[in-house]
Amino acid sequence: MFIDLNKGENVSNNLIKSGMSISVLVCGLLFGLRSNAQLKEVVTLVITHGQSLSIGVSNTSFSAVSSQSEFPNNALTLNSNNVQKNSIGWTFALFNPSSVNGFMPLTQNFSFNESPGSGILSAILNLHQVNNLPLPKMVHINTGHGGRSIVELMVRRPQDLYATTADGLLNTSEGLPFYTKDSAGYHFYVKTNGVAAPAITGGAPTDPVYYQNLIEEVKKVEQIAIANNQILDNHVYLVWIQGQSDASTSNYKFLMNELFNRVESDLKSSTSLGANLNLQVFVSQLRGVSNKDRAIDQFDIANQRPNTYLAAQESWISNGLGTSGGYGTHLAKLGYRVLGEQIGNSIFEVMQSGKPAFAKIKNVTIVNNKITVQFEGLRGSIVDDPSVHVAMKFPIPPHFGFGLYSTAGKLVSTPYIASSQITAPDQLELTLSGPLKVSTYLYLGRNQTRIDPASSSSLHSGTTLRDSVQDDFYGYSLSAPTFIGNKIPRFAPIQRWRLN
Repeated sequence: MFIDLNKGENVSNNLIKSGMSISVLVCGLLFGLRSNAQLKEVVTLVITHGQSLSIGVSNTSFSAVSSQSEFPNNALTLNSNNVQKNSIGWTFALFNPSSVNGFMPLTQNFSFNESPGSGILSAILNLHQVNNLPLPKMVHINTGHGGRSIVELMVRRPQDLYATTADGLLNTSEGLPFYTKDSAGYHFYVKTNGVAAPAITGGAPTDPVYYQNLIEEVKKVEQIAIANNQILDNHVYLVWIQGQSDASTSNYKFLMNELFNRVESDLKSSTSLGANLNLQVFVSQLRGVSNKDRAIDQFDIANQRPNTYLAAQESWISNGLGTSGGYGTHLAKLGYRVLGEQIGNSIFEVMQSGKPAFAKIKNVTIVNNKITVQFEGLRGSIVDDPSVHVAMKFPIPPHFGFGLYSTAGKLVSTPYIASSQITAPDQLELTLSGPLKVSTYLYLGRNQTRIDPASSSSLHSGTTLRDSVQDDFYGYSLSAPTFIGNKIPRFAPIQRWRLN
């Protein structure tokens, strides 16, 4: 709740007694109340968790866009007395709270690369500024590491560690992960139909400290805030950027939901927020490979789980701002800054009691071999924009990136999409070559056009459909101009619709 004391608004005693966190504006600064506590400055926490893209790993460009802070008093992180840890977190090292000395301005390590954290906070703070809202005090922590599966990133250490797989199976509920350790390393399993199904091939060399680091770093943030006479905002924002290591993980959506539930439960029990914690989860949709299962899982959970939202679409960023000519696994530094800002835009919209606006298929009808697709979630209208593909000399996906696939996951060759056109601000029409013959999904963003026709890469080139309304790119002044100029487009996410 937001109250402006400068306008003579009053704080209800009933609200205070209810235990709500209340944001109060006094002389341009945000303060908070919880229970009958005195007025204190509010600290808002953003956590980024995931694998390589969450920490800005790059194949080619070892430098940063955000090497200086745009908001040194409001965009903060833990001061770990180590330039790399300050920008990308502790990665595979166990977090040491005694080595942290308060908060410091969040900047990116110029000798490493650009992680999304600076872009996230920059977009949130810039949007507050341009909308004449008071600037929140924000802290970002990063708890991910490159090449890690969701199981490695979610196991509780050491609660989920067992001496043998038999012990793990006996003490683990169906569908949940556990791990063991031997001379070959750490071995991760998911209990599947009563059997220990390996989550990754072979032994992992490093101790899975990532989830423990997440919880311990949040506790440290609150400890520092208390020492500074501040209060931790009960709205905590968790950003999930992951999926490349789980292309064959069939229960990925279930594990994502369990991870987010764990974070919520453990933060309630390990911080003073308790039951007042309001965890808001933001899922970045990876570009996906092959049949896009993980991208669909991410789209689905963002639309099905409470307080969970789609944050960004990697496909257009990797196409236009990626490494290795645009089709490498990782992004270039500018791509990470754009990824962060798009996530920050989504967080700001939720902060303002809204929902991130992305083109989502609302309804599909078929009449006389004509498919009408209607969208919702648009701020403007749906437009066809192949500029990313043109600028990078990539083949433009036909029919905006729509395709027909059987429910078994195979490309449907007959009928095929013969023509396509946008027919209304929120609607388009696809004409089929004939009637549907098998159970079929209509996919958007899954197509057989390779990003680089000369490459054996299995990455595909997404969609050309986006919202006509674009976002300001606040990192534009920090880097060399690119084809996107000073705007960030919102392309439609990868999604599907069952036709019959």
